[in-house]
Amino acid sequence: MNEMNRVTRYGIVFAIMFMNFFIPTHGIVATTFAAMAESYPDVSASALTYVTAVVNVAQVVASIGAGVLIGRKLKYKTAGIISLLLFTVAGGFPFLMGEGLSFGALLASRCLFGLGLGAFSPIVNSTIAYLFDKENTRAFMMGAKDVFFSLGATIGNIIAGILCLISWQTTYVFYLFGIIPLVFFVIFYKEPEFVQETKKEKIKIPKTAFYYLFLLLVVMLLTQFCWNYIAFILTDMGYSSAVIGTIVTCFTVGAILGGIAYGFCYRFFKNYILFVAMIMVSLSFIIIYGASSSVSTSLLFVFGIGFFLSGFASVMFTAGIPMSLSLTVPASAIAAAMGLFFAFQNFGSFLASPVGQLFFSIVGQDAPINTIFIFGLVVALIFTVIVFITSTRDAKLAKAQKQEMNSV
Repeated sequence: MNEMNRVTRYGIVFAIMFMNFFIPTHGIVATTFAAMAESYPDVSASALTYVTAVVNVAQVVASIGAGVLIGRKLKYKTAGIISLLLFTVAGGFPFLMGEGLSFGALLASRCLFGLGLGAFSPIVNSTIAYLFDKENTRAFMMGAKDVFFSLGATIGNIIAGILCLISWQTTYVFYLFGIIPLVFFVIFYKEPEFVQETKKEKIKIPKTAFYYLFLLLVVMLLTQFCWNYIAFILTDMGYSSAVIGTIVTCFTVGAILGGIAYGFCYRFFKNYILFVAMIMVSLSFIIIYGASSSVSTSLLFVFGIGFFLSGFASVMFTAGIPMSLSLTVPASAIAAAMGLFFAFQNFGSFLASPVGQLFFSIVGQDAPINTIFIFGLVVALIFTVIVFITSTRDAKLAKAQKQEMNSV
């Protein structure tokens, strides 16, 4: 794939970047729940949340399944076309059907939508790994795809809010734009040359890859604490929902800038990039806890800094872990590893709720909410040490391999 012409390469990049743009948009329809309730008066408010919940489950199942099948039983291009068709058709189905859509049919369409969306991650990350041989260029593209991810989450919510003013069904028009990457995928995508060679090989994911995946799970759990508890903390301090929204936006800004900066940071830090990101996670918890422990309203800006760091660091991992997997996992297992990446990422975010609940059941329900950030800081510091040790090991190994290659 590395000898293809420039137009084809750009076409493929455009397609996969737009796929990544759409990955975080499954939840934008949450803005329509109040309007949707009027169409389904017999459905409870809690039952309506399954409109997003079934997508989460389907995504994880599809990401693992697609990772196993792609490149072996299923061609990359075929998988991409099927997933984009499911995303576009099932995603826009509620709009196409209008008022006559039953709630059961809505959930079924969302499940199919989730299956299509779940296959995006292994396709996107694997394609970047195959398309770019040069390590620094690959790192830059891993960061770029996360910029598109963050933009998708932000722009998707804005567009959903506008479309919902017409009707809740109109919100689903957004997913019909999946036709754009679908067209580019059909026209430009070229199957990796090595696929035929790896079809008969067993999927062997090294232990090192599972270390990276577990690290991702931990970091996603920690950063999710910020999202889960910041509203409670700021509300108790007397801040409005507008202020809370502004602080949360700092996370998104940090994530976007983190994606832009990842390629440059990787060039400078190389094997220590995840160690530096882990330090940022620790600092964000120190800052957020410190700001939430003060009665001074002037520290609101400090909250913003803490959330910015958390967002910046999280992208260092969502770009850095696929980068590390692409360097450690054999070609025959890369799609499977990228499927697991998406599953671990989502499972880590999910675990933040039960882990937080368990923490407060131990320290007491009357404990200040911000004590969760002390717990998070302790975990972050432990993993900072672990990541430093593994990063040092990897740096020495990379140096030895480079010296060996130079001596040949």
